[in-house]
Amino acid sequence: MKRKWLLLAFLLTFTLPAAALLSPDVMKALWWQFGSDPAVSVLRGEHWGRIICGVLLTAMPFTPLACFLLERAALSRARRRRESVKPPEFATAEERRAFYREELNGLSSELALLLARREDLLEEHGYSLEDLRPSYVCPDCQDTGYIGAEKCHCFLQAEINLLYHQSHLQDVLERENFHAFSYSWYEASDREIMRHHVMDARLFIEGFEKEFRNLLLLGKVGSGKTFLSNCIAKELMDTGHSVVYLTAFQLFQLLSKAVFGGNDSREEPEIQAYPYIFDCDLLIIDDLGTELPNSFTVSQLFLCINERILRRRSTLISSNLDIGALEDLYSDRILSRIISSYTILQFPETDIRIQKKLRSTT
Repeated sequence: MKRKWLLLAFLLTFTLPAAALLSPDVMKALWWQFGSDPAVSVLRGEHWGRIICGVLLTAMPFTPLACFLLERAALSRARRRRESVKPPEFATAEERRAFYREELNGLSSELALLLARREDLLEEHGYSLEDLRPSYVCPDCQDTGYIGAEKCHCFLQAEINLLYHQSHLQDVLERENFHAFSYSWYEASDREIMRHHVMDARLFIEGFEKEFRNLLLLGKVGSGKTFLSNCIAKELMDTGHSVVYLTAFQLFQLLSKAVFGGNDSREEPEIQAYPYIFDCDLLIIDDLGTELPNSFTVSQLFLCINERILRRRSTLISSNLDIGALEDLYSDRILSRIISSYTILQFPETDIRIQKKLRSTT
């Protein structure tokens, strides 16, 4: 029932009893005022007042029903009016298309006028259409987190940062990047080698979205492998790519928890981060070979490397071991995958940490 009919029923329900109770007194007063004989007027007024009171009290229970019927009648009339307004009839399909084409052209003209009016208003107040367009942090997904049904790289990186608590890595990247890279720590003969390695790193970054590549950084302790890895990580993260940085020990610890952790540990951040090992844009495995090798680590390393190659996800591995030591430590199958799919960069034997220590004491 519409609001107006409800209001009418409410008012009548409360006003009818009041009118019924007051009707005898009102009628007596009227007959007294206009009647010729006061005694007869009072009796007649009281008589008619009682009649009116009875009628009102009898009609009171039927008031909501009457309002409901009136409302239904109004709805029926409105429905008949709508049905009586029929769309125009056309003799041919061509006439129908022409009619609707004309209607569409009229709407298009009206829209064009409104758009022009909007531009004029913006110009009067010193704005342009560009000011109306939202500025997105990630233009690829327009800050929705999804591109179609797939998660955007910005969403993936945000999840990785949350799950891995990578604030410590981000602090490191503020110090270790290409702007802080210096060739002065290397001997003259080694500087040219490092220049080639830095150029290879920059080419790896520039062609990251166009060409699938992997890097293997080999060299002794303190030769700058981790520093160059952090330089690459920062550049890619600054361009919105998802990067996961793990030492070899952290990687195999995470893999062991995912495999042997059981149902009780499924809610741990490390276990939730397990899929990102295979899905992130770049996985950095630092200090490969420092972990305690066994059949489990060998099999999981092959799974990680092979799966990322199949998914065409880039991987960067650094190790203090040479190719021969890696072959002795891991299987021939792993070494074959690395040699065939990775660009190998051999670092000089200069220990930068010792160089920094010596220069700081002099």
